[in-house]
Amino acid sequence: MIYSSTFKFFFFLFLPCENQNINEDAKYKQLEQQLLRMVGGHWEIAERLIAKVEEKYPGRERIWYLEKVISDWRQQQDS
Repeated sequence: MIYSSTFKFFFFLFLPCENQNINEDAKYKQLEQQLLRMVGGHWEIAERLIAKVEEKYPGRERIWYLEKVISDWRQQQDS
């Protein structure tokens, strides 16, 4: 019985958390909409900004790119 309990523990430990994926998707959509509002609804501009950041910082998480673009945009607007 101990083996069974231990196996179940490790099995669930390494399963991807679906709630985390849902939360990440929701956060991504929220950031995407925020960026779209910032660029006046011009998705082409948003895509170019994201592409520039992806080129400069390859291999990051998709949410990181949106956060970076939004952060850079705000800094530029404050200057």
